[in-house]
Amino acid sequence: MPPDGRIIIQPGLLDEGPCSLSLGDPNHQVGELVDHVLLKFGKGKNLPENTVDAAIALNLDMDTSGNIMGIGGLSGYVASALVNMPVQKSGRTTGHTFGAVAAINVTLNVSYDSGTARFTGQTEVIGTCMDFSASGDSGSLIVTVPDDTSPTSPPLPDAVGLLFAGGGSSTFANPIDDVLGAFAVTIAASSGLTEMGAMVSAIPDPASCSSDDGGDSGPGGPPPGKGKNRSADHPSIIHASEVATQHSAALLDIFGAQGHGIGVDENGDAVIRLYMDKGERRPAANGSIPAEVDDVRVVVVQTGKIRAY
Repeated sequence: MPPDGRIIIQPGLLDEGPCSLSLGDPNHQVGELVDHVLLKFGKGKNLPENTVDAAIALNLDMDTSGNIMGIGGLSGYVASALVNMPVQKSGRTTGHTFGAVAAINVTLNVSYDSGTARFTGQTEVIGTCMDFSASGDSGSLIVTVPDDTSPTSPPLPDAVGLLFAGGGSSTFANPIDDVLGAFAVTIAASSGLTEMGAMVSAIPDPASCSSDDGGDSGPGGPPPGKGKNRSADHPSIIHASEVATQHSAALLDIFGAQGHGIGVDENGDAVIRLYMDKGERRPAANGSIPAEVDDVRVVVVQTGKIRAY
């Protein structure tokens, strides 16, 4: 039996109708829970930090090819998130969607039924001309979008992150390296392939996301995918990350602040993305939201309460 007596079922509790809320319908069992990460909750300003919201199962009575519906096989490699990196996922609620990494080095407070948990070192994704995720998509693997459209030798995507929360237009994910490290496992290459040529050709053009007046497709930045990719070791990202870390307590103490991450603006300059509850934002004019911190511009992103998906 699993350590806490739970079975893994498909479809899940939200989809199968009346069932035992403790175990689910045993006729729908596809595996057994082997291990999970215990979340640390708290109250007030000094919340304990989390890095992963994940669990792992064995003996899955499912397709073992490793293919993801609508995406296909995986390379078996992992990729660190880069700001503006194109990504995709296939989820229970929103299906196969595309987006781009909007921020890395994200610190945020996530609302659960059990309370509030703070996460550090996370990744933010915004959809490309579509909502990237919604409640029920938690657990979806976020992967890269290979840029080689050759139908004769299609490349396979790399794993980037594990989707677990969201708010507004923003989706948040655990970096996949942290997830794998939590369970001392690796990702195996898939035995199946996907028709990448047909899939990549269906990706919306980020330029088409711009509004008629030249504005952004989503709050707090340029259309996803616009501009050059920026890695965690880019000098401007390093500087902005250091500033955000140094001033994290003050940023999170802003009335309505839900978290912060490091993204880039339309010029490729690093910015601090400040995630705010829509109902609690105060005007910047009264000094509660700084225009910049130590020469790093602050961009407000309206997420509302960030909730576990």
